[in-house]
Amino acid sequence: MINNSHSNRDSYNRASGGKYNLLDSLYSNDYKYNVFTQRGGLAYTLIKKKLRINAGSDIGFTQFDQHDLVADTTNRRHFINWYPSAGLGYSFTNMRRIGINYNGSTNQPSVSQIQPILTNENPLNVTIGNPALKPKFNNRFNLYFSDWHVLTERGIWANASYSFTSNDIGSSVSIDPTGKNVTQYVNVNGNYRLQGYFDYSYKWAKPDLRFDLFANPSRNSNVSYINGTRNRTLSTIYTGGLGVNKSKEKKFDIGVRFNATYTTSNSSINTGVSTNYWTYEIQPEGNLFLPLKFQIHADADINLRQKTVVFSTNNNVALVNAWIGKKFLKNDALLIKVAVNDLLNQNIGFNRTVNSTFITQNTYTTIQRYGMLSVVWNFTKAGTPMPPQR
Repeated sequence: MINNSHSNRDSYNRASGGKYNLLDSLYSNDYKYNVFTQRGGLAYTLIKKKLRINAGSDIGFTQFDQHDLVADTTNRRHFINWYPSAGLGYSFTNMRRIGINYNGSTNQPSVSQIQPILTNENPLNVTIGNPALKPKFNNRFNLYFSDWHVLTERGIWANASYSFTSNDIGSSVSIDPTGKNVTQYVNVNGNYRLQGYFDYSYKWAKPDLRFDLFANPSRNSNVSYINGTRNRTLSTIYTGGLGVNKSKEKKFDIGVRFNATYTTSNSSINTGVSTNYWTYEIQPEGNLFLPLKFQIHADADINLRQKTVVFSTNNNVALVNAWIGKKFLKNDALLIKVAVNDLLNQNIGFNRTVNSTFITQNTYTTIQRYGMLSVVWNFTKAGTPMPPQR
């Protein structure tokens, strides 16, 4: 595989005549990058009745050439990439399985992480590369189990995964008294992610209700350096919820999904400060099928976000959408509908991030209440037989 690219950035200062035509050599650069990779591998799979075993590995050889066209210099680096994999699976029945697998991969630092290119876009936040960065190696283990009972419509899905990275690429931030941050990429160890998922689905036959119970906990470790001091941020997220659904063919279907998430984050460099908050999400949805092929649909996405010591503003949002439509043609292939999105006009962009060095919360402008007339034509035909072979 060949990947060639060219990066050119010219920055100009103001000349004596008032025009910005004086080239600034510190913030200007011109590079060509040539990456040549060869990859091959070997794998073995054994299938014996209910048991399946596989193991193998790919290996890649990469040559990275960086040409500085301004200084007329060339920097060449060579990498060896390993991609090992292994798996063990057992099928009790066609609908009940258990297994474990492993995947590993080598990743080189990106061009921006290696190259110490200075920019003057944000004087208070400067990022520089590190030519001495080593490749990182990712490891991921995954344990899974699934069981589906056709007659009772009961299902269980569960998995647990653990991933860690050797020589991961993190950040080293230097903060001076004026508030200027200088960030450089460095190799770190101690980054990992532990995650689990569990889903239990079953049907209550007599009232014809379907229930879905789920949980999704995770724990993350992120290592960085702040003014030369090693800092580790541990973030834990617990999510759990319940879904209920009831439907009757050509009459109605209605359901609601509720989940709650608890987030906690602690930093080793500032043990006196801990971030903890709850968020809740409620998602009702329903369809009513009327005579003459009319249909009414409504759904909502209600988000309730706990205030924190840092962020004390209210960011609760209820997004309500609805439409009414009529179906036409054979097999209801054509749908004409009139919809109104965000009936309550509450849609806001929202993002809350817990980082190793800071906590941010952003709200931004987005499209709010609007109406739309739609014509939807489904021209596919399910179950169409294959044409005869000639």
